[in-house]
Amino acid sequence: VEIVGGQALAGRAVDTVLHVHAGTWFLLLLDDGLQKERVFWAESLLGPFHEHPASKRSSVPHAGRLLTDDDGTLYAFHQHAGTHVHAVPVISLSQSEFLYGRGFEILGPRADMSWAAAGMRTFNAQRLRDGSWVAVTDGWWRDDGLQRYHCLEAENDTCPALPGDGS
Repeated sequence: VEIVGGQALAGRAVDTVLHVHAGTWFLLLLDDGLQKERVFWAESLLGPFHEHPASKRSSVPHAGRLLTDDDGTLYAFHQHAGTHVHAVPVISLSQSEFLYGRGFEILGPRADMSWAAAGMRTFNAQRLRDGSWVAVTDGWWRDDGLQRYHCLEAENDTCPALPGDGS
């Protein structure tokens, strides 16, 4: 991706989101060297991308693609501390303006679900043809001793069971 008129990334592009809105392409990411959100726009998917005036503000990593709900509200999803996902309304998005509203938590650690006992960090939803929604998220459990990791590394089937997973 060609980026013009902006500063090079200070670190890596983390948790990138590509979104087209009102005919303009937007690239949102966390610059892990600055620990700030970087925003770029282009008139074409292939660029060139220009740094947005709202770029380089404090932020947390994105947690998935932007999504428009039934009433036309555009939402960004952010993950906080790698354990919680918040939906944040996008009040304004154009080549010259990008404004977030007040967000709210939609996902967090769930002790009753072993696969998400330690948290969740991504959220992607899709409207189905019948009008219902389906969402995909990830989760993880605490494995401070890395028992499951070392088991997978050994390529055998003597892995210890996860709490509550029945394996």
